[in-house]
Amino acid sequence: MHGMQEVRGSSPLFSIIFSKTFALSKGFFISSPNIFSPEAGKAIFVGNPIFPYTTPGIVSIPLGFFAGYLGTILSSQKADVKKYEEVLVKSNTGIGLGR
Repeated sequence: MHGMQEVRGSSPLFSIIFSKTFALSKGFFISSPNIFSPEAGKAIFVGNPIFPYTTPGIVSIPLGFFAGYLGTILSSQKADVKKYEEVLVKSNTGIGLGR
């Protein structure tokens, strides 16, 4: 295993947490000053923004990484080492990408 003690796989928990984080990012954007502004003509809707930042990535990207980490750590599913090595070769060399 090339010095690795344990290989964890992508878990269903990771997918669920990632999709929820992506939805949260969209919610941050919809409630940001890009969409709501107290002054008429500066945004689509007039009103006070719930989320104070114009770039939701400031919050959603770290949350996404943390959610991915938690999904990997909390998963009980173990990855297939053979599959991991195959993906490693494909990603580093490009061999077998056409299949």
